[in-house]
Amino acid sequence: MKKMLYLLVALQVLIVFCAAGAVNTYGEAYTYIHEYNAPVAEWTPVEGSTIIDSAVTTPKEDGELNKIYFSDEWAHAPIDGFYEGTRSECSSEGAMVIFKFKGTAVRLIGTTKSVGGAAEVMLDGEDIGLLSYYYPESNQKVLLVLEGLEDKEHTLELTVTINEEEITGPWAYVDAFEVYNGTSGFVEPEEPSRDNIPELGTSGDEGYENIALKSSVEVNSQIADSQAGDMIADGDLGTKWCSVEGLENPEIAGSLNEYYAVFSFSKEEEINKFVLYNATTMTTGDDPAHPDYNTSSFKVEYSSNGIDWTEITRVEGNVEPVVSYSFEPVKAKYVRLYVYKPTAVESTDVAVRIAEFEIYGVKTEDPVTETPQDTQKIEINTPTSAPTSAAPADVDSGNENSGLIIGIIIAVVVVIAVVVVIIVLKNKKGKK
Repeated sequence: MKKMLYLLVALQVLIVFCAAGAVNTYGEAYTYIHEYNAPVAEWTPVEGSTIIDSAVTTPKEDGELNKIYFSDEWAHAPIDGFYEGTRSECSSEGAMVIFKFKGTAVRLIGTTKSVGGAAEVMLDGEDIGLLSYYYPESNQKVLLVLEGLEDKEHTLELTVTINEEEITGPWAYVDAFEVYNGTSGFVEPEEPSRDNIPELGTSGDEGYENIALKSSVEVNSQIADSQAGDMIADGDLGTKWCSVEGLENPEIAGSLNEYYAVFSFSKEEEINKFVLYNATTMTTGDDPAHPDYNTSSFKVEYSSNGIDWTEITRVEGNVEPVVSYSFEPVKAKYVRLYVYKPTAVESTDVAVRIAEFEIYGVKTEDPVTETPQDTQKIEINTPTSAPTSAAPADVDSGNENSGLIIGIIIAVVVVIAVVVVIIVLKNKKGKK
């Protein structure tokens, strides 16, 4: 009987092991699937691969190899910078893409955007995972890599869904599929290092501090209260100022890509440095560290009256996450950051995104203000016992009258008590 039990247990373990192996059949083949807000690798075709453009479509019922089936919700448009100059996109949850191919490896080429959603990925009926289309860059990218597959026919399915972390909608994009044998040597991109990003408040010379924290901030526009203008000077790299409604540039017809932030102080301050932290330096939030979205061109000015401005410096074509600039000390009651090229990819993105703007001025100690004594409160809280100092005359008179009345009352009580005692004694004698 024991042997039978051991045999059943061993058989059950074997079944579980085989089932786990079946689940991981494509887990072992899985190389890469783009995750939410992760850096994305550029596409370089594998030598000898077969590339199927998204314009090469087929009706679903045909099931023809190396052709792509799109459900009706997808749109196909000519777009420069993509394979064969075309790209397919849709924003309908539940929309499908089915691709049948024969080979040991496949890659999905597409794009990511700040309005990207997600897609559920299935290979031969098994769940591969959730592919995210969210990342602010919008160039041609590698979104999915599956290698080490059996050399046979496979069916890859994508179903558009909403990325739970992204609220802008279920946008999905397909540029092409690439089929090949062997491996592509694909390397998953890593997050850029934050080693060269200075800590807030540490960039000033001796005797100087970030006085932007003491200023009031006015901006020409902001995208939402959650990305408000005053967040540019709140001492927090987890927040940012963001706007897409810029000022019109008279040199560019119809453009709305210029922005400003004015920092006002209660008095003139001596300043000698500024440090701009782009949103790509953020410790939280949805802006990854990549150069295209760093503030490209801007100028910094100062003023004593908020009307006449003097330029401190002008920066052109910046790609760095942090811009630091020191200058000869000047007196300023106002400082203006004026952005006239917010990103390096203005053709597709004109938003300004700045996490923090530091202005270093002479460090001053906050004055200690003494709170005047509240004489009324002190009088109310004074104990009721008689004061040690002489009281006013009217107060003395009142006290004397009170004492006299109390004395009379006591005397009357004593007299009444004596009379009562005498009467009681007399009554006792009469009874005897």
